[in-house]
Amino acid sequence: MIKLAICTALTVALVASGAASVQAQAPGDKPISGITLESSMPIVATVVGIDPNGETVTLVLPGGTTTTQKVSNSVQNLRRLKIGEVATVTYKERLTVIASEPNAQTFSA
Repeated sequence: MIKLAICTALTVALVASGAASVQAQAPGDKPISGITLESSMPIVATVVGIDPNGETVTLVLPGGTTTTQKVSNSVQNLRRLKIGEVATVTYKERLTVIASEPNAQTFSA
């Protein structure tokens, strides 16, 4: 009962936040319900490493944290980027929560 209350509260909170709701049904299984949250934010960071073949960039973020991230396929000028340059990047995040019956077969979108 507690699990159901927690799941319901989470679902209500996510739907109220404007999350996208997803429903699907695998053949022969009960319906699978899920919610996906997506967010993006611009970040100003300093470039400290570039791997054009692996299409990754290492950045120092404003708080001093270093992170290496894969670059989107839409970036066309990766080879012109230089170490030490300050760049504005868009960080995108996606969180998907799926609620289903125990041992139900799930799939990735």
